[in-house]
Amino acid sequence: MQLNFSAALVQALLAFPLLSNAATIPAEGDASVAQLEARADCTLYAHWLTNWNEYGLRRYRVKIGQDPGNSNEYTDQFHNIFMGYGWGEANNPQCFWNPPDNSRVCDVSFAEGIVGHNAYKTSFQEPLNLFRARTGCDVNSAL
Repeated sequence: MQLNFSAALVQALLAFPLLSNAATIPAEGDASVAQLEARADCTLYAHWLTNWNEYGLRRYRVKIGQDPGNSNEYTDQFHNIFMGYGWGEANNPQCFWNPPDNSRVCDVSFAEGIVGHNAYKTSFQEPLNLFRARTGCDVNSAL
């Protein structure tokens, strides 16, 4: 079968995106093997627990835990990052200990609706990203 030049060009152009997607993608940006191995030794968990209406705002609660769970080192570090995030008074951020499993529970208020929900997710994700960058630990979040 003989293809004309334009058909061959179209096939080549269609194949190009497939080839470019096959390139190696670095894990977690430019993380080195040593950084990835260090992350295997510690994980911070941030999992949504509940939300409710409070004074005309939506309050979101997230549980923060760590693995290994035998110390408070990582939850303490996240707490300091989270509370220093630059909140407005209307957001009323709070974190407290949950002694049964040595975790923290953090909650914060935002406007009702999609804009408030997106702000809630960002308000946890940005401190989680900063925690990951500072500690080299992995983050498992389900916000």
